[in-house]
Order: sequence, then structure tokens, then C-alpha cells
Amino acid sequence: MLRLLVCWGAIASLNSLLSYYLISAGRSGMVTVQTGISLAVNLGLNLALIPVLGAVGSALAIAAAEATGLVYLVMSYSRTPQHAKAYPVISGVLRVLVALAVAVAGAAGVAAWNWVAGLAVGVTVYFLFLFATRALGSQDIKILRPLFVGNPG
Repeated sequence: MLRLLVCWGAIASLNSLLSYYLISAGRSGMVTVQTGISLAVNLGLNLALIPVLGAVGSALAIAAAEATGLVYLVMSYSRTPQHAKAYPVISGVLRVLVALAVAVAGAAGVAAWNWVAGLAVGVTVYFLFLFATRALGSQDIKILRPLFVGNPG
């Protein structure tokens, strides 16, 4: 079940990136449609899979719904006018994927010994690679700063 939820998290991250891109490109309607499609797939699969598979069915349903949403968003991105497409979006997605791959590899190696340490290593390595590849902009850092240094005031 946890493996399915890890896949869901990775797909949800990509969905988030593409959703924000489409919103900024003036295509928020596509994101609304994607949300509706994902919701329908999730509800349908939950109704079908939970009685048979229990919690694993629920995890499978949410991962499948997110994957369906990703397919729709990728198709929507491909229909976006050429002038609205931007190299920084693709570059940003690749940076996040590199950071994610390195973090998963590090976490998996340590998790064989201790899952809590594996989780800590994975999160730490992920953020370090996001900083190292400059996948986080100054606005992202402003948003994340209170999480690490406390909320002033």
C-alpha cells in the first residue's frame, strides 16, 4: 500500500507543476476539468476496489486517479499554443525529477536499514537537490522559510 502512495505522491507533484503552469498560461478551465476527471475516477475505483482490496484498493484508486489526471494535463499542455509553452517549465520538471530520483535512491538505500532514517534522508536529499539544481525560486524560498526558521512575529 505504501508503494502505491509513494507513486501517487510522485504523480501528484507532476500534476501540481503542470496545473500551475496551465493556470498561469490562462488555461485554468483545463485544470478544473482535470480535477473533475480525477475525482470521478477516484470515486468509481474506490467504490469498486475498497470492498475487494480494502486499504490497498483505496491506495490503488488514488494513484490511478492521479495518473489519469496527469495524462489529461499532458494532453492539455500539448494543445497549449506554442507561444505559451516555455522551456523553463520543462526544465523545472526535469530538475524536480532529478531531485526526486536521487532522493528516492538515497531513501531506499537507508530505508533497508531503518524506514524512519530512510524517510529523513529522502526528504533532506530532495530539498538539497532542489536547491542545488535551482529548481526553487526566490518566491518558493520565501514560502518555505517559515517552516525551517519559525514564524517571525
